[in-house]
Amino acid sequence: ASLKEWNTFSINNPGQDCFKVKDFWIELTLPDGRKASSQITGTIYTQPPNWLHAEGKLIPFGEPIEAQVRFRVGSGQAAGHR
Repeated sequence: ASLKEWNTFSINNPGQDCFKVKDFWIELTLPDGRKASSQITGTIYTQPPNWLHAEGKLIPFGEPIEAQVRFRVGSGQAAGHR
């Protein structure tokens, strides 16, 4: 596997728990020791859609929660910021 500018972060919920999540990002330690971080997503994801506390993007049971996570490329900077 390799990382690209845009990457899909996926959560499966086989136990069918009710929950919501947000603020996904990926942090890396590069071979030379530098740290790199993707940008942080701001979307709220809830599973299942009919949960009492649901908000944001509503995902039915049986479907993965998939967030698009972006690394800034070509900017000369190794890390993204919140």
